[in-house]
Amino acid sequence: MRKIFILKTILDLLFILSIFGVLSFISFFLEETIRVNGYDVTADTLFAKIVLWLWYIGYLLFIYILYLFRKTAYLFLRIRIFNEKVIKNLNKIGILLIIITICTDISLMIYSVIERKNIGFRLDTNPVLFKIAVGLLFMTLSEVLKISTKMKEENDLTI
Repeated sequence: MRKIFILKTILDLLFILSIFGVLSFISFFLEETIRVNGYDVTADTLFAKIVLWLWYIGYLLFIYILYLFRKTAYLFLRIRIFNEKVIKNLNKIGILLIIITICTDISLMIYSVIERKNIGFRLDTNPVLFKIAVGLLFMTLSEVLKISTKMKEENDLTI
């Protein structure tokens, strides 16, 4: 139970700090060249502006993921693990993680190929496949909890 409390505290802190990040992200649009995940994006073309907006949308979706994760951790603290909200939140988190990966990383890769004529694949602390795998993990956890909830309801009916 203590681990869940620590998780909830960390999520609260991350959520508050990321709200400040939204305000600082707006100032990036005033600059000519913005460095995003190791890529220098110059907002001189329509495609570059679209990539920056996709990145901004991805950041906002990340804040929403933190919000959902906080709500889920709160339900875990209240020992409501087999709750429909937990199942829906975990599934949404997984879907949004995959959407964020597409919005941010894949759009940056396409930008690098089209605008910078730079074809390459980076393996660092932010790999695309790992983010997609974590998103699929959350969706799988949602399915497992859904199956467990049905089994729990069936067991409650037989008693």
